[in-house]
Amino acid sequence: MLPNVDYSILEDNVFGANIVDLEFAVMTNLRVFVEKFKDILLKETMIQTPELIVAHLYGYLGFLVSSPEIKAHTKLYPKVLEILEHEANYAYTKFSTYPVYFENPHKSDNLQKMRSTTYGSIVAQTLRLGRVIFDTLNELNDNHRYKNITSMGKKQTELFCPQDTFLKLLITTTTENINELKDELFDDVNIIMYAINQTAIQIGWIAGYFAYLDKASSCKTYLEYLPCTKLYMEFGCKLKGLETEFLKRM
Repeated sequence: MLPNVDYSILEDNVFGANIVDLEFAVMTNLRVFVEKFKDILLKETMIQTPELIVAHLYGYLGFLVSSPEIKAHTKLYPKVLEILEHEANYAYTKFSTYPVYFENPHKSDNLQKMRSTTYGSIVAQTLRLGRVIFDTLNELNDNHRYKNITSMGKKQTELFCPQDTFLKLLITTTTENINELKDELFDDVNIIMYAINQTAIQIGWIAGYFAYLDKASSCKTYLEYLPCTKLYMEFGCKLKGLETEFLKRM
């Protein structure tokens, strides 16, 4: 957990928001981010891989860490990185222990066992977000193939989303998502820290889940993109205070 984050407070919160509410809200925020990210890539006729989607999610997380409410970004970063690595490896181990491939006849039983040995609703939220990402990948591939056939579209040369457009997306979505969490769920805790903590957990689980589906021997391929977290944290720190001017140029 990050400093000043105590999930036991949420466990004891009978009448207000609890852990499952936080998990669902963070998953929803990431789902909305992926959908808006997809719209940009559709216009650019770009395709992606699961690893690259996760890399952009790392960027989203890094931008969250750059929030003006966080005073010591550089001190927080190693702890965020630790959560990402730990949760990715933990999720990979869980999915490997309880296989949920479609063709596995014990898929339903394994899901139940995995849910009973993990916290909150993280398994369910990971499968939901994973489905959104898979649908996104398929839609991007179909769009790219169709435009290349019908209009001799140009060959893709870049792996990452155009930076100005992506930064605008980060500015708008991270701000909106934090405000929604404040308004709808929490008004008595430091929500930015809880949001960062849970977002790191969720993205780590997605990385571990995809590594498992890839039948990889580890999460190494997905963890190689972790520096994107720091890169966009630094971008965010530089842009804070310049957001209005930046958005006007877009």
